[in-house]
Parts: sequence; C-alpha cells; structure tokens
Amino acid sequence: MTSASFAQSSIIKWEFPRRGRRRAFTAFWYDGGLRPPFPPELEYGRRLPTTGTLFIGTKASLLVSGDYGNSPRIFPETKLKEIGKPPELLERSPGQVEEWVMAAKGEQPIDYPKSRFAYAGPMTETILLGNVALRVGRRLEWDGETMTVTNVPEANQYITKEYRAGWKI
Repeated sequence: MTSASFAQSSIIKWEFPRRGRRRAFTAFWYDGGLRPPFPPELEYGRRLPTTGTLFIGTKASLLVSGDYGNSPRIFPETKLKEIGKPPELLERSPGQVEEWVMAAKGEQPIDYPKSRFAYAGPMTETILLGNVALRVGRRLEWDGETMTVTNVPEANQYITKEYRAGWKI
C-alpha cells in the first residue's frame, strides 16, 4: 500500500505561448506561506495582501486583494492617476452561487456572461495540472485537444480514471 500527501507549500509556474492576438505570458501560483517577490514599483508602505492576485504589466501593474477580485489597485500610484478609473464594462454579478444555480436550472445559458463557465473549466484544468506536476515532480507539456501530457506519459494516470460500469462522464 502506498500513501501520498501533497506538498505543504509550492510555487507552480505556467508558460502560455502566444495564441492569435494574445501575447505569450507566464503565470505563477504561490501557496503554503510562500509569496512572490515584492514588486519594486509598489509604493513604500504598501504590503502584499495575505491572498490575492498580482498582475505585472509592461506599463503598469495591478494588485487585487483577496480571492474574489476585491479592491483592485493599479500601481505605481502615478500610473493610477494617469490611467484613471476604468469604465464599468460588465454588468455586476449577483454572486457566484446564484449564477451557478441559475445556469444549473437552465435559467441562464451555461456560458452565462457573468459566470464565465466557458473559461472556468479550462482555468480549473490549468490549476489542476499544477497538482499533477507536483505529483510527478516534473515539468509537464499539455495537449489540451487530446487532454494528455505529452512529455511525461506516467502523468496521464492522474488526468482521468476508469469509471465503474454504469458510471461515466
């Protein structure tokens, strides 16, 4: 019998290639108390939140406190003053649970604009691939079309499983 446990902390790096008009970019995930380097552009006296998202751009950066898009703030402050408050382009959400229930009941389509189910699946896929990389201890190359890891065949055992008779997705 084998046992498995997950890392107490990790840093996961994803490299996304250029696709159409979207530029290539790199994303990181920090957990277990590990934190990204402090951005030098962030003003003196400001701190990184306990949880949140940090977008480092070429012209300005964005710090979002919390896990649900709370308090987005452009920095450095000089850029915030230069850019100004962005226009509100999307209708505000009634809440993620309410959106999920509305889509599940068929009151709204599965790609209901506020819930963004259309990107939530691929985003979840990406995050979970980080767990697979931790499990096999290797850099993975992913083929989303075939839903397979192309460079570490043994990692594919963690992608899906064989379901018992009568149960399938």
